[in-house]
Amino acid sequence: MKVTLVICPQVNPDKPPLSLAYLTAYLTERNIDVSCLDFNIDLYSNSNIEKKKFWNSAMDGEWLHEGRYNSLNLIDDSVVQNWLEEIEKFSPQIVGFSLLSTNYYSTLKLIMKLKARDNKVKIVIGGPEAYRLFGIGYLDILNYSDALILGEGEEIFYNLISSIKNNGEITPGKGILIKKNDILLGGDNFNLIEDMDDILFPEYSKFYLSEYKERGQLPLVFSRGCIGRCVFCFEKAYWKKFRCRSVGNVIEEIKHIKDKYKIWCFALNDSLINGNMKFLSGFCDRVISENIKISWWGMARVNNQMTEQFLNKMVKAGCVQIAYGVESGSQRVLYSMHKNYDVDMMDKVLFNTYKAGIKPGINLMLGFPGEEEEDFQATCEFVKRNSRYVSYVNISTLGIEPFTEIYINRIAMGIDFKDSVNWRTLDGKNNYEIRLERAQILSKVVNEYVGKI
Repeated sequence: MKVTLVICPQVNPDKPPLSLAYLTAYLTERNIDVSCLDFNIDLYSNSNIEKKKFWNSAMDGEWLHEGRYNSLNLIDDSVVQNWLEEIEKFSPQIVGFSLLSTNYYSTLKLIMKLKARDNKVKIVIGGPEAYRLFGIGYLDILNYSDALILGEGEEIFYNLISSIKNNGEITPGKGILIKKNDILLGGDNFNLIEDMDDILFPEYSKFYLSEYKERGQLPLVFSRGCIGRCVFCFEKAYWKKFRCRSVGNVIEEIKHIKDKYKIWCFALNDSLINGNMKFLSGFCDRVISENIKISWWGMARVNNQMTEQFLNKMVKAGCVQIAYGVESGSQRVLYSMHKNYDVDMMDKVLFNTYKAGIKPGINLMLGFPGEEEEDFQATCEFVKRNSRYVSYVNISTLGIEPFTEIYINRIAMGIDFKDSVNWRTLDGKNNYEIRLERAQILSKVVNEYVGKI
């Protein structure tokens, strides 16, 4: 059985796609012949400087909105033709696409052409965006594909491949959704991989590592899931629960990557690196005691255990940067979000991180329902107050996603929901235009006080 794994152009060309690297390792171990095609880095590498500017998280909106995406003119018919030929070179029976929010339209364009060209090939869609589309009932992509994978891809995708090998067709089931006679079969009651140490190390040999923006850096995970209970969080719903690898397993992977790929810089793909403080402490202890020379960074949750002493140990273990999910400088909004920490703690953790020698970044989210002008001003003041200790700021506006607590309770919260971006509150105090205006004002504050956005 031959399987081709594809990721279409999306906003991040920094590193090879971790999802495809995990799937490659898992399927290869089970004697599936796998090829990987990263059309994102292919298009990025062949674009001029003017177009390269759209591969930036600040440009998310250009990729998420169909009209604005089409106006970019990034992909013409000749590019799609080349991609189709690349897929056909391997003669796969199954082509699996990793679907993200920012590559929906590029993926749709390619699979429509692929299905029209070869109706026999099985097209399978997976990734977080597939689960999100299932949650809002928008499954038009199934008109051009044969199945959606909902949840962790390793075991579920292999089960799908096995059903084709054994029965000649895709059998719907846990995490495998198909459309037959306009009826959806299967569901999202998928099983999770309980022991994270059972997951094989990702395989990067099928990618051209030198082409990525962050050369000499690879993704790494300590865990899947999140311990937080933020009412806006889609990842909590997607991963179901928090699971952590063992320290020994992570150390083994790091040594494997250093030996095989000669890379010692790692970007943590976790929802948060400090979801298990005992693990994080033990990991740092092992890196220090074995004198493993690496550098790494990731996202973290504010908590009172991120003391100067603990952060100093992280520095000794190679941590160079932490992005904190601060979200708001208003205590009232933080309570509404269920962040479970206070503004004073945020100030203290940022200072501790800076003093330890780690570059602290912060993620801010504007437009939470109930956010008043005074709450917005509190966020601006938070940035000004901590500007000396902050290296960069990520600004976003709230997108309401399926399965989240805020989506489930949207009617009770007085939210008029059109889609994740275009929603408003019935009191008229919160809509897309207001959120966008606040993002622009906050951007000016960041540029003035921090300098990096």
